[in-house]
Amino acid sequence: MIDLFDPAVADALDAIVVSGRPSPGRCLVTGGGSPRKWDERNGVGLSGATIVFTGLGVAEFTTRLLFSESAHLVAWDQWKDIVAPPPQGQRPKILEVYHPLLEEVGILGAGVTNRTQVTPLNDQGEWYVDITWKAYRKPLPQFGTASGAKTTQYQQTAGDAGSQQVGALLKQLQTL
Repeated sequence: MIDLFDPAVADALDAIVVSGRPSPGRCLVTGGGSPRKWDERNGVGLSGATIVFTGLGVAEFTTRLLFSESAHLVAWDQWKDIVAPPPQGQRPKILEVYHPLLEEVGILGAGVTNRTQVTPLNDQGEWYVDITWKAYRKPLPQFGTASGAKTTQYQQTAGDAGSQQVGALLKQLQTL
């Protein structure tokens, strides 16, 4: 469990480390998760369905880098090549990423899907860049039918005082 109120952890939350290089400014991470894939199987004319777990999905998340000083923009200029598109004709690479909140959900590698322009945040001179990512998850076999909650019906026994009283009332009703 991450102690989000520990000052050392709070410092680690301020940056995402990509390929060993911490991001400039302050970093906010949103959307990290561990999605699951389910296949729904139902029959014609039937209500309900069986769901079959087909594995873990691929999470998508966003990092917002906030720049409040000119030094942050200078550092961004030196860091942005990490998230730049690959040269024409080369395949993009999965990048090693580290952020405590992403690690908690098992995300340690990702590919950049988009990077926005440097955009003004407010009239106090703050700027931001959003980077969207798709988490990398090595394909591994994993499947199975989900096990559901087992329902049981209450069954009365002959010696139960309640069932004896109900039986007596039913006899009365039948004679009337």
